[in-house]
Amino acid sequence: MRFYFCDLGRPTGRSAGNLEEFHQELRSCNPAVVWHHMVRHDFSRWVRDVIQDAELAGRLRAIEDGPQADEAKGLVEHVRAELLDEIERRYLSA
Repeated sequence: MRFYFCDLGRPTGRSAGNLEEFHQELRSCNPAVVWHHMVRHDFSRWVRDVIQDAELAGRLRAIEDGPQADEAKGLVEHVRAELLDEIERRYLSA
């Protein structure tokens, strides 16, 4: 099952079928896309349900839950960096 990136509920036309593709798209997508999925916990849910990595999903969920919704929009790039770091640490490190 692929992860379909959306911006305000509208598909961006981008998707990922594995963590490498997910990481690549997360790195380059519009901040509004990160915001849309972060507040809905879509990132952690996909990792838990599709990738079936409960440990990484828990770490991503903690990042998604970190900022309060009213302050999170200003922290999107920080949240993006943390999400990318966790994926890199778990799967993409040499």
